[in-house]
Amino acid sequence: MFCSKCGAQVGETEQFCPSCGQSKAGSQVSSSMPQPQNGSNGFSIAGIILGAIGFFFFPILFGPAGLILGAVAKSKNEPRANTALIVSGIGLVGGIIFGMLIWASL
Repeated sequence: MFCSKCGAQVGETEQFCPSCGQSKAGSQVSSSMPQPQNGSNGFSIAGIILGAIGFFFFPILFGPAGLILGAVAKSKNEPRANTALIVSGIGLVGGIIFGMLIWASL
């Protein structure tokens, strides 16, 4: 059996999912592997692009925009949502540091 929340395998005698802790009661466990809810990556890709742009240009603007799109992607269960959040976070923080180093050298 598989948990319908996270997809982890749940034993017949277990009361809770070993991965996410979801209760086995009700319709939370199915005998077949759950299908991904959303296979698209539109918000994730946009977040990754904005995070990468934010590293070099206007990190205060593009970094948070990428983080917001990454969060939307995460709420829609997009496969690359975590990558978008990481790249946007690095674009925000790294872009600020990079900009400070460039301005300090001028």
